[in-house]
Order: sequence, then C-alpha cells, then structure tokens
Amino acid sequence: MLRFSSVVDDITFEKIKKSKKNVKFYLRDEKHSSLSINDSFYLLNKNNAGLALLVKTIKVSRDLNSLIHKFSLKDLGEPNYNSAYLNIKKWFSNSDIEKYSIMAVSVEVIHE
Repeated sequence: MLRFSSVVDDITFEKIKKSKKNVKFYLRDEKHSSLSINDSFYLLNKNNAGLALLVKTIKVSRDLNSLIHKFSLKDLGEPNYNSAYLNIKKWFSNSDIEKYSIMAVSVEVIHE
C-alpha cells in the first residue's frame, strides 16, 4: 500500500537510487506512524524525479545514536558513525525525537 511521498536532497536521493544507502530516518509522527513492513512510498528529489521504495524493516527509538549503530555504514551511506549522526541530526530536534521517537526505515528501490 502506498503511504506517502517524501522529498529529500539530491545527495540522499542518488545514494538510495544507486543502492549506496538503504536506510531513511523519519519522526514517528502522525504521517509516518502507520508505516509498516511491505508498504511502499515515493521518494522525490527537488526536481520531482521519483523512486518507489518498499519498506523492508522498521526500527524505532528515542535514542538516535543507538539507533544509528544498529546499521552498517554502507546501509547508512556514510563514511563513519559520527558523520551519520550529524547528517541525520540536521533534520530532527532533540525535543521532536523525545516527543515522537525516530524511525529508521530500511528500503529497497522497486522502480524509478
């Protein structure tokens, strides 16, 4: 079932498209909390190019650092865990993570 679409920066979009990253992070807010394994959603870049993604796994935590360490650097598309943390942290405040929790969603591209 198609749940939503999400706009990302071009670097993230290309990493996922080329299978150099397969984990995307979201707040577990109203829009994303109903997301389940085997759901699909669209990932769009700023030029509206799109990828249809299939949800493979979902992990939820209020601790971003420990959540990041549950994945390999290849899955995260990052050279090290500090870089992964800082890049993800740009998008989420501590208060939002505390309020909603954060979801790490492993995805697979099903078509462009």
